[in-house]
Amino acid sequence: MVSFQGSVSFKTVDPAEKGLDLIWNADVDRIGLFAADGETVEHANIYYAAFSSAANTQFVCPSQDRRIVWSAGAASRDFYAYYPYRTTYDDLTAVPVAIAAKQKGAAGATKHLKKLVNLYAVSKGVKGPVETVSLPFESVAAVIELRLAADRTLSDVRNITLRSTDGGMLAFETGSLNLRNGAVTPGEQTAAEINYEIEGQATISRTPTSFFLAVNPVEAGKTLEVLVDYGEKHLSLGSVVVPESGIPGGKLTVFSLGYEFPQRIAEDLSANGTANTYLVTKPGTTYKFRATTKGNGVPRTYSYSVDGHPVIKSYSETDLAIKPMAAKLVWYNSPKTADGWVRESPVTIESVEYDDWEGNVYFTTPAEFVPGNALIAAYDAGGEVLWSWNIWAVENYDCDAEARQVGRYMMMDRNLGAMAGREAMNSSDKRVAAWALGNYYQWGRKDPFPAAAEYDDTGFGSEMYWGLPTYTPIEELQQDYSSESWGARNMMFGKIGANNAYAVGDKTVDDAVALSVKYPYRWMAKEVSGVQADNWHTPSYSWFNNTGSAENQTGWFWLWGSEYVGDNLKSIYDPCPAGWKVAPPEALDFALGSVAELDEKPFGRYSRAYDLYFPYTGQRQSAFNGSHIRSLTNKMLVLTSSSASGNYYPVQGSLGGYSSYNSYTGAGYQLRCVREQTTAMPKGRLEGPRAVLIGNSITEVWQGRTDNKTFFSDNDYLPKGISGQTSLQISARFYNDVIVNDPACVVIACGVNDLAENDGQPCSIERVFADIRLMAETGAARGFKVVIGSTPPANRIWWQSEEWNAAHADLGQRVVELNRLLKQYAEERGFVYADYHSALKDDQNGLKLEYSWTPDDRVHPSAAGYAVMEKILKKAVDKALFDPNATDGDGQIDDLDKWEGWE
Repeated sequence: MVSFQGSVSFKTVDPAEKGLDLIWNADVDRIGLFAADGETVEHANIYYAAFSSAANTQFVCPSQDRRIVWSAGAASRDFYAYYPYRTTYDDLTAVPVAIAAKQKGAAGATKHLKKLVNLYAVSKGVKGPVETVSLPFESVAAVIELRLAADRTLSDVRNITLRSTDGGMLAFETGSLNLRNGAVTPGEQTAAEINYEIEGQATISRTPTSFFLAVNPVEAGKTLEVLVDYGEKHLSLGSVVVPESGIPGGKLTVFSLGYEFPQRIAEDLSANGTANTYLVTKPGTTYKFRATTKGNGVPRTYSYSVDGHPVIKSYSETDLAIKPMAAKLVWYNSPKTADGWVRESPVTIESVEYDDWEGNVYFTTPAEFVPGNALIAAYDAGGEVLWSWNIWAVENYDCDAEARQVGRYMMMDRNLGAMAGREAMNSSDKRVAAWALGNYYQWGRKDPFPAAAEYDDTGFGSEMYWGLPTYTPIEELQQDYSSESWGARNMMFGKIGANNAYAVGDKTVDDAVALSVKYPYRWMAKEVSGVQADNWHTPSYSWFNNTGSAENQTGWFWLWGSEYVGDNLKSIYDPCPAGWKVAPPEALDFALGSVAELDEKPFGRYSRAYDLYFPYTGQRQSAFNGSHIRSLTNKMLVLTSSSASGNYYPVQGSLGGYSSYNSYTGAGYQLRCVREQTTAMPKGRLEGPRAVLIGNSITEVWQGRTDNKTFFSDNDYLPKGISGQTSLQISARFYNDVIVNDPACVVIACGVNDLAENDGQPCSIERVFADIRLMAETGAARGFKVVIGSTPPANRIWWQSEEWNAAHADLGQRVVELNRLLKQYAEERGFVYADYHSALKDDQNGLKLEYSWTPDDRVHPSAAGYAVMEKILKKAVDKALFDPNATDGDGQIDDLDKWEGWE
């Protein structure tokens, strides 16, 4: 009984190159054996299987009755073998062979070669009996290793074509191999090129990538061209001339090709800083931006505290770095024209490329400009999104020239992603007016969702309710919207809301943010409904878990660089272009605060004070997986700010100021960008009342409960209190109630309603302090003197349940801690602190019974309590407005003697 030892090795023509050994697969690889005594074939086409997976393995015959044994008296024997085994081959002089014109394999892989190269081996004159016969296999075909490189990354390489430009035969469909002499006779169907289909992910870059092809031997002097298909593009990498040694069968020949692209002239969008949105304004122009860093690429540390618990969010330069392997256009849209919907992209689809050497993404705008928005994403080697950028295309638009000064902010003339500003405000055409609508953003996310299609009041389920028809060239992301007018077969977003969204689950903020980066084209929601977009489901008001610990509740405040977590510094998730950031509440307070100065237009409001147009925006509803844009025709105008108002709510700018009412991180709003660098706020003339008091019910009812009915008129004070309001709601009307009245001094006092959780949510003392600080800084920037009133004492809330009060037994101490922050801040800023608390409190940090409006109230002062407060208030305002350089009635310079005993 005989076994066979088989090996196959492709030596190289160039001795400096390493050869190639093919690996057999145990039990899977089978060879066909012929045993002959001279011209007599004793055993025909017996299969032997590889015993082990190795480059050199034994082959054994599993069938006992067919095993080759040494015949008695046989002096020698000839053995002929071929691979791969086929049951129908019975003529050792005519074994069918072919060299395929279509081949398939992975980059750098060689395992596909065994079945392409038609191996054969001959061992003649073997004298027996022997136990093992050596079979050194050779190949009918030659193997070419193409080492391909380019000075730009060619991502998503799908196919390589090797072509003989002068008629050389590289492949044949049928042929015959004579095992006795190794002669090959090709059939009549031959090919001058081989197409190699790439399996898996493949890129060609400056570091050479190898591809192995089986070819028919090629004679010297022939010219071979190499062509590459990558993405939707085609490129010839160049040609090689076959050397004098030819490309011999059974050998490995190495060819190296390096392609250098023509030098590109591109406008660098990131020359003045990186960002998550880039504005392009010219047709037929090549642009580039740096794609190796996240957002603005600036390391940050955001630190704040929640009820004394420190919270720190930071990212370093290392955290900001990304290493893409490829870039793709993910989706695009364009607003409706007079001729109908536009299905063209603002970015030429096939132009998007990533240059891994430079670290830049390149793209070109069409020769005829297409306005709109497009999303470009950078991918890693596994095809996962690393980061993404919005391309905002508005022809000939200069955002700097069109911006307007709003208080101490320079504000864009249009919403982010919009195609028009003031030029659309007088149009009664709902299509033209919709050009002023920008993209929608979930609070804290950098990636946009399409604007409304047009101002339309069509009911649920209509295409208008999704928004602009938005297309994707990425096949696996395409949806069918079933709309003839849209061309529905390659839509990014469809009617089934669940297909537009990603179910985040009960993820923390950090984990949810990571998912939002990975899926920039999906609406983030805690849970996703599987119903159609026109059916209601239980809404997810937040797209991350913001319950539990104080840190978790406020861990998202920093995502857009809120002033509540430091210095209002732009974060990496801010969606605005370089040098711009999401407007803080103060800027929206100025822009939208005075309804009297906003003229009503057909589809929005116009500010005469700032020459700015604000279209009605509606919102993307969280309850429909972001698939519905609602309230456009209900004159709903909201712009989200950079700040968060509570553990569920972002702050929204709306007509009359900003508010958290009915606003959620799970919904989508439009936004307006302001310059990162602010100027000094225009000073008021201070021609209004001596002081404006802004606050809650304690300020509102003061006039009616005091025994001194002329206190306010005698001192020229204007009270502006509203019962039940929190510090956020009070700050929302700061423009209308304080700035518009132009006082010499502003007195800010509030906080108890926040700690009483009037808005239904827990509130930290730092959150209240941030609102009061915002109002104080706004007033001071306007030129008003500032008095900060302490929060009066309270250790129980009469309008809350006994259970609530029991759970908040530390209320009195929290008021003390809030006042400590306010007093420290006032001293640091040179403001006056009016300490009502110390004068009104009892030994339990509650309101003294004698100063309480009723025995059971213990929050609102009585007439006696207000009498104490009036003395404190008048001294505080007088001190704030005291001018040591002013002269008194006798012409003498005043001094500070009048303040003796103040403290």
